[in-house]
Amino acid sequence: MYIAIHGQFVIHRPGGSSYQPDGDTLRFEPRDPGQLGRLNRLGARPDSPASVRFEAIDALEKDQARGQDPNFAARARDEVFRQLGLGQVALDVDDFTVNSADRATAPGYLLAHSLDKYGRVIGFVFQGASPYADGALVTPTPEQIGESVNFSLASGGFVYPTFYGTLPPDLRQLFSAASRQARTERRGLWSLAVGTPEQPAHIRSLEELRSLTLFPTLHRRLDDYLKDHSDFGQLRTWIRERPDERNKTAMLLATGQVTDLAGLVSGVGSSVRLTVEPEEFVFIDGPAIEVPIDLPKPPLEVAQAGDVVIIAALVNPAGADRGAERITLLNTTGRPVDLAGWQVADNRRKQDLSGILGAGDVMQIVTSLELGNDGDHLVLSSPKGEVDRAAYTKEQVREGRTLLLARP
Repeated sequence: MYIAIHGQFVIHRPGGSSYQPDGDTLRFEPRDPGQLGRLNRLGARPDSPASVRFEAIDALEKDQARGQDPNFAARARDEVFRQLGLGQVALDVDDFTVNSADRATAPGYLLAHSLDKYGRVIGFVFQGASPYADGALVTPTPEQIGESVNFSLASGGFVYPTFYGTLPPDLRQLFSAASRQARTERRGLWSLAVGTPEQPAHIRSLEELRSLTLFPTLHRRLDDYLKDHSDFGQLRTWIRERPDERNKTAMLLATGQVTDLAGLVSGVGSSVRLTVEPEEFVFIDGPAIEVPIDLPKPPLEVAQAGDVVIIAALVNPAGADRGAERITLLNTTGRPVDLAGWQVADNRRKQDLSGILGAGDVMQIVTSLELGNDGDHLVLSSPKGEVDRAAYTKEQVREGRTLLLARP
C-alpha cells in the first residue's frame, strides 16, 4: 500500500542549503508534512525538504562514467528535470550542486511507502496534479505506475533496475520488461554498459572504474575495493568481511534461491561482472547471509540435444557491428538450465557462455563471434556435447533486422 503525498519538487533555495539532485534522488516539500509521519520508518527522520529515493531504479553515481560521451549520470538527472519541469542555470559539474535555477520548484506528487534508514522517502515520482486525495491510501496498478518518472527513466535506458522485497510483484514485472526491452534495443546507458553477464568489465585502476557504465551497487563496492586491491580475486571474500556495510541478501527470481551480493558477482584478474542481469534478482532487507552457497539449490535441467535452441541472430546491426551482434537462445524445458561450461561457435570462433536460462525463457547473448554477413552456421554445445545448430545465408541478412534461424 502506498500513500499519495502532494507537494512540490525543489532543486535550489537562494541563500539556503545547496542541493545535489541526480537521476534517482530529489528534494520534495509536502503540502502537509504530517503525511511523511505516516510512512514506515527504518531509521532516521526525513530532512526538510525531504529527500526522495526513486523506487525500483538506480542511476549512475555522480563520479561514474567520467569522460564518457554521453555521461548517463548527468543524462538521468537532466531527464528528471525535463519531465518535472525543473531547470538549473548554474551547476557545479563535478558534484552536481545546483548553484542557481530559473525553475527551482515544480508541483507534483509521490506514491510512497516508507523511509529508509537514511530518512529518505522511497516512492514513485509524478509531475503535476494528483488524481488522488492528499494522504489517500493507494494500491497502484502497473498502468498507473507506467505514468511515473521512475518508469520513464527505466524504459528510456537512463537507469538500472534495482528491486527490493517491498516492491509488489506486478510492478517489478513492469520494470523488468521495460529494462529488458531497453537493453535489447541498446537504449541509453545499455549501449555502454559493462560488467554484465555477457560483457565483463576490465578494470585495472580507480580511474578506469570511474570511466565505465556499470551497475551502481557493484560500482560503489569496487570504488572502495580498488583502493587496496589490484585484481578481483578476493572480491567476494572482501564483500563478505563486512556484511552490514558491503553485502546484501538477494533472491534469484527464476529459482527462488537466496544468495547474497557476493554470490551475484564474479571476479578474475582485472575482469569483473554480474552473473545475472539486474532485473533477475531482488535485494531483501536485513542482515546479509554470509555463506549462501551452503543453501539448497533448486534442480537444474541436464540439457539434452534440442533442449536449448538457437532461435535468432542479429547478424548485421545498424551502425558498428562490434558489441552489437546478438544470438538468442530458448530453453524449451520445464526447468532452469545452467549455461556454465557451454559454448557457442560459428565457422571461425568460439565463445564461452554462463548464467541461468530459466524454464521456457529466452536469453540474448552479445556475441564476440563477428558473424559473417555472407552466411554462417552456429553450433551450441554443453560440456556433454552438441545441443543445437542453426544456419543462415547471405540472402537472409538485412541490416538492423534480427533473423529467425532455420533448423538444419
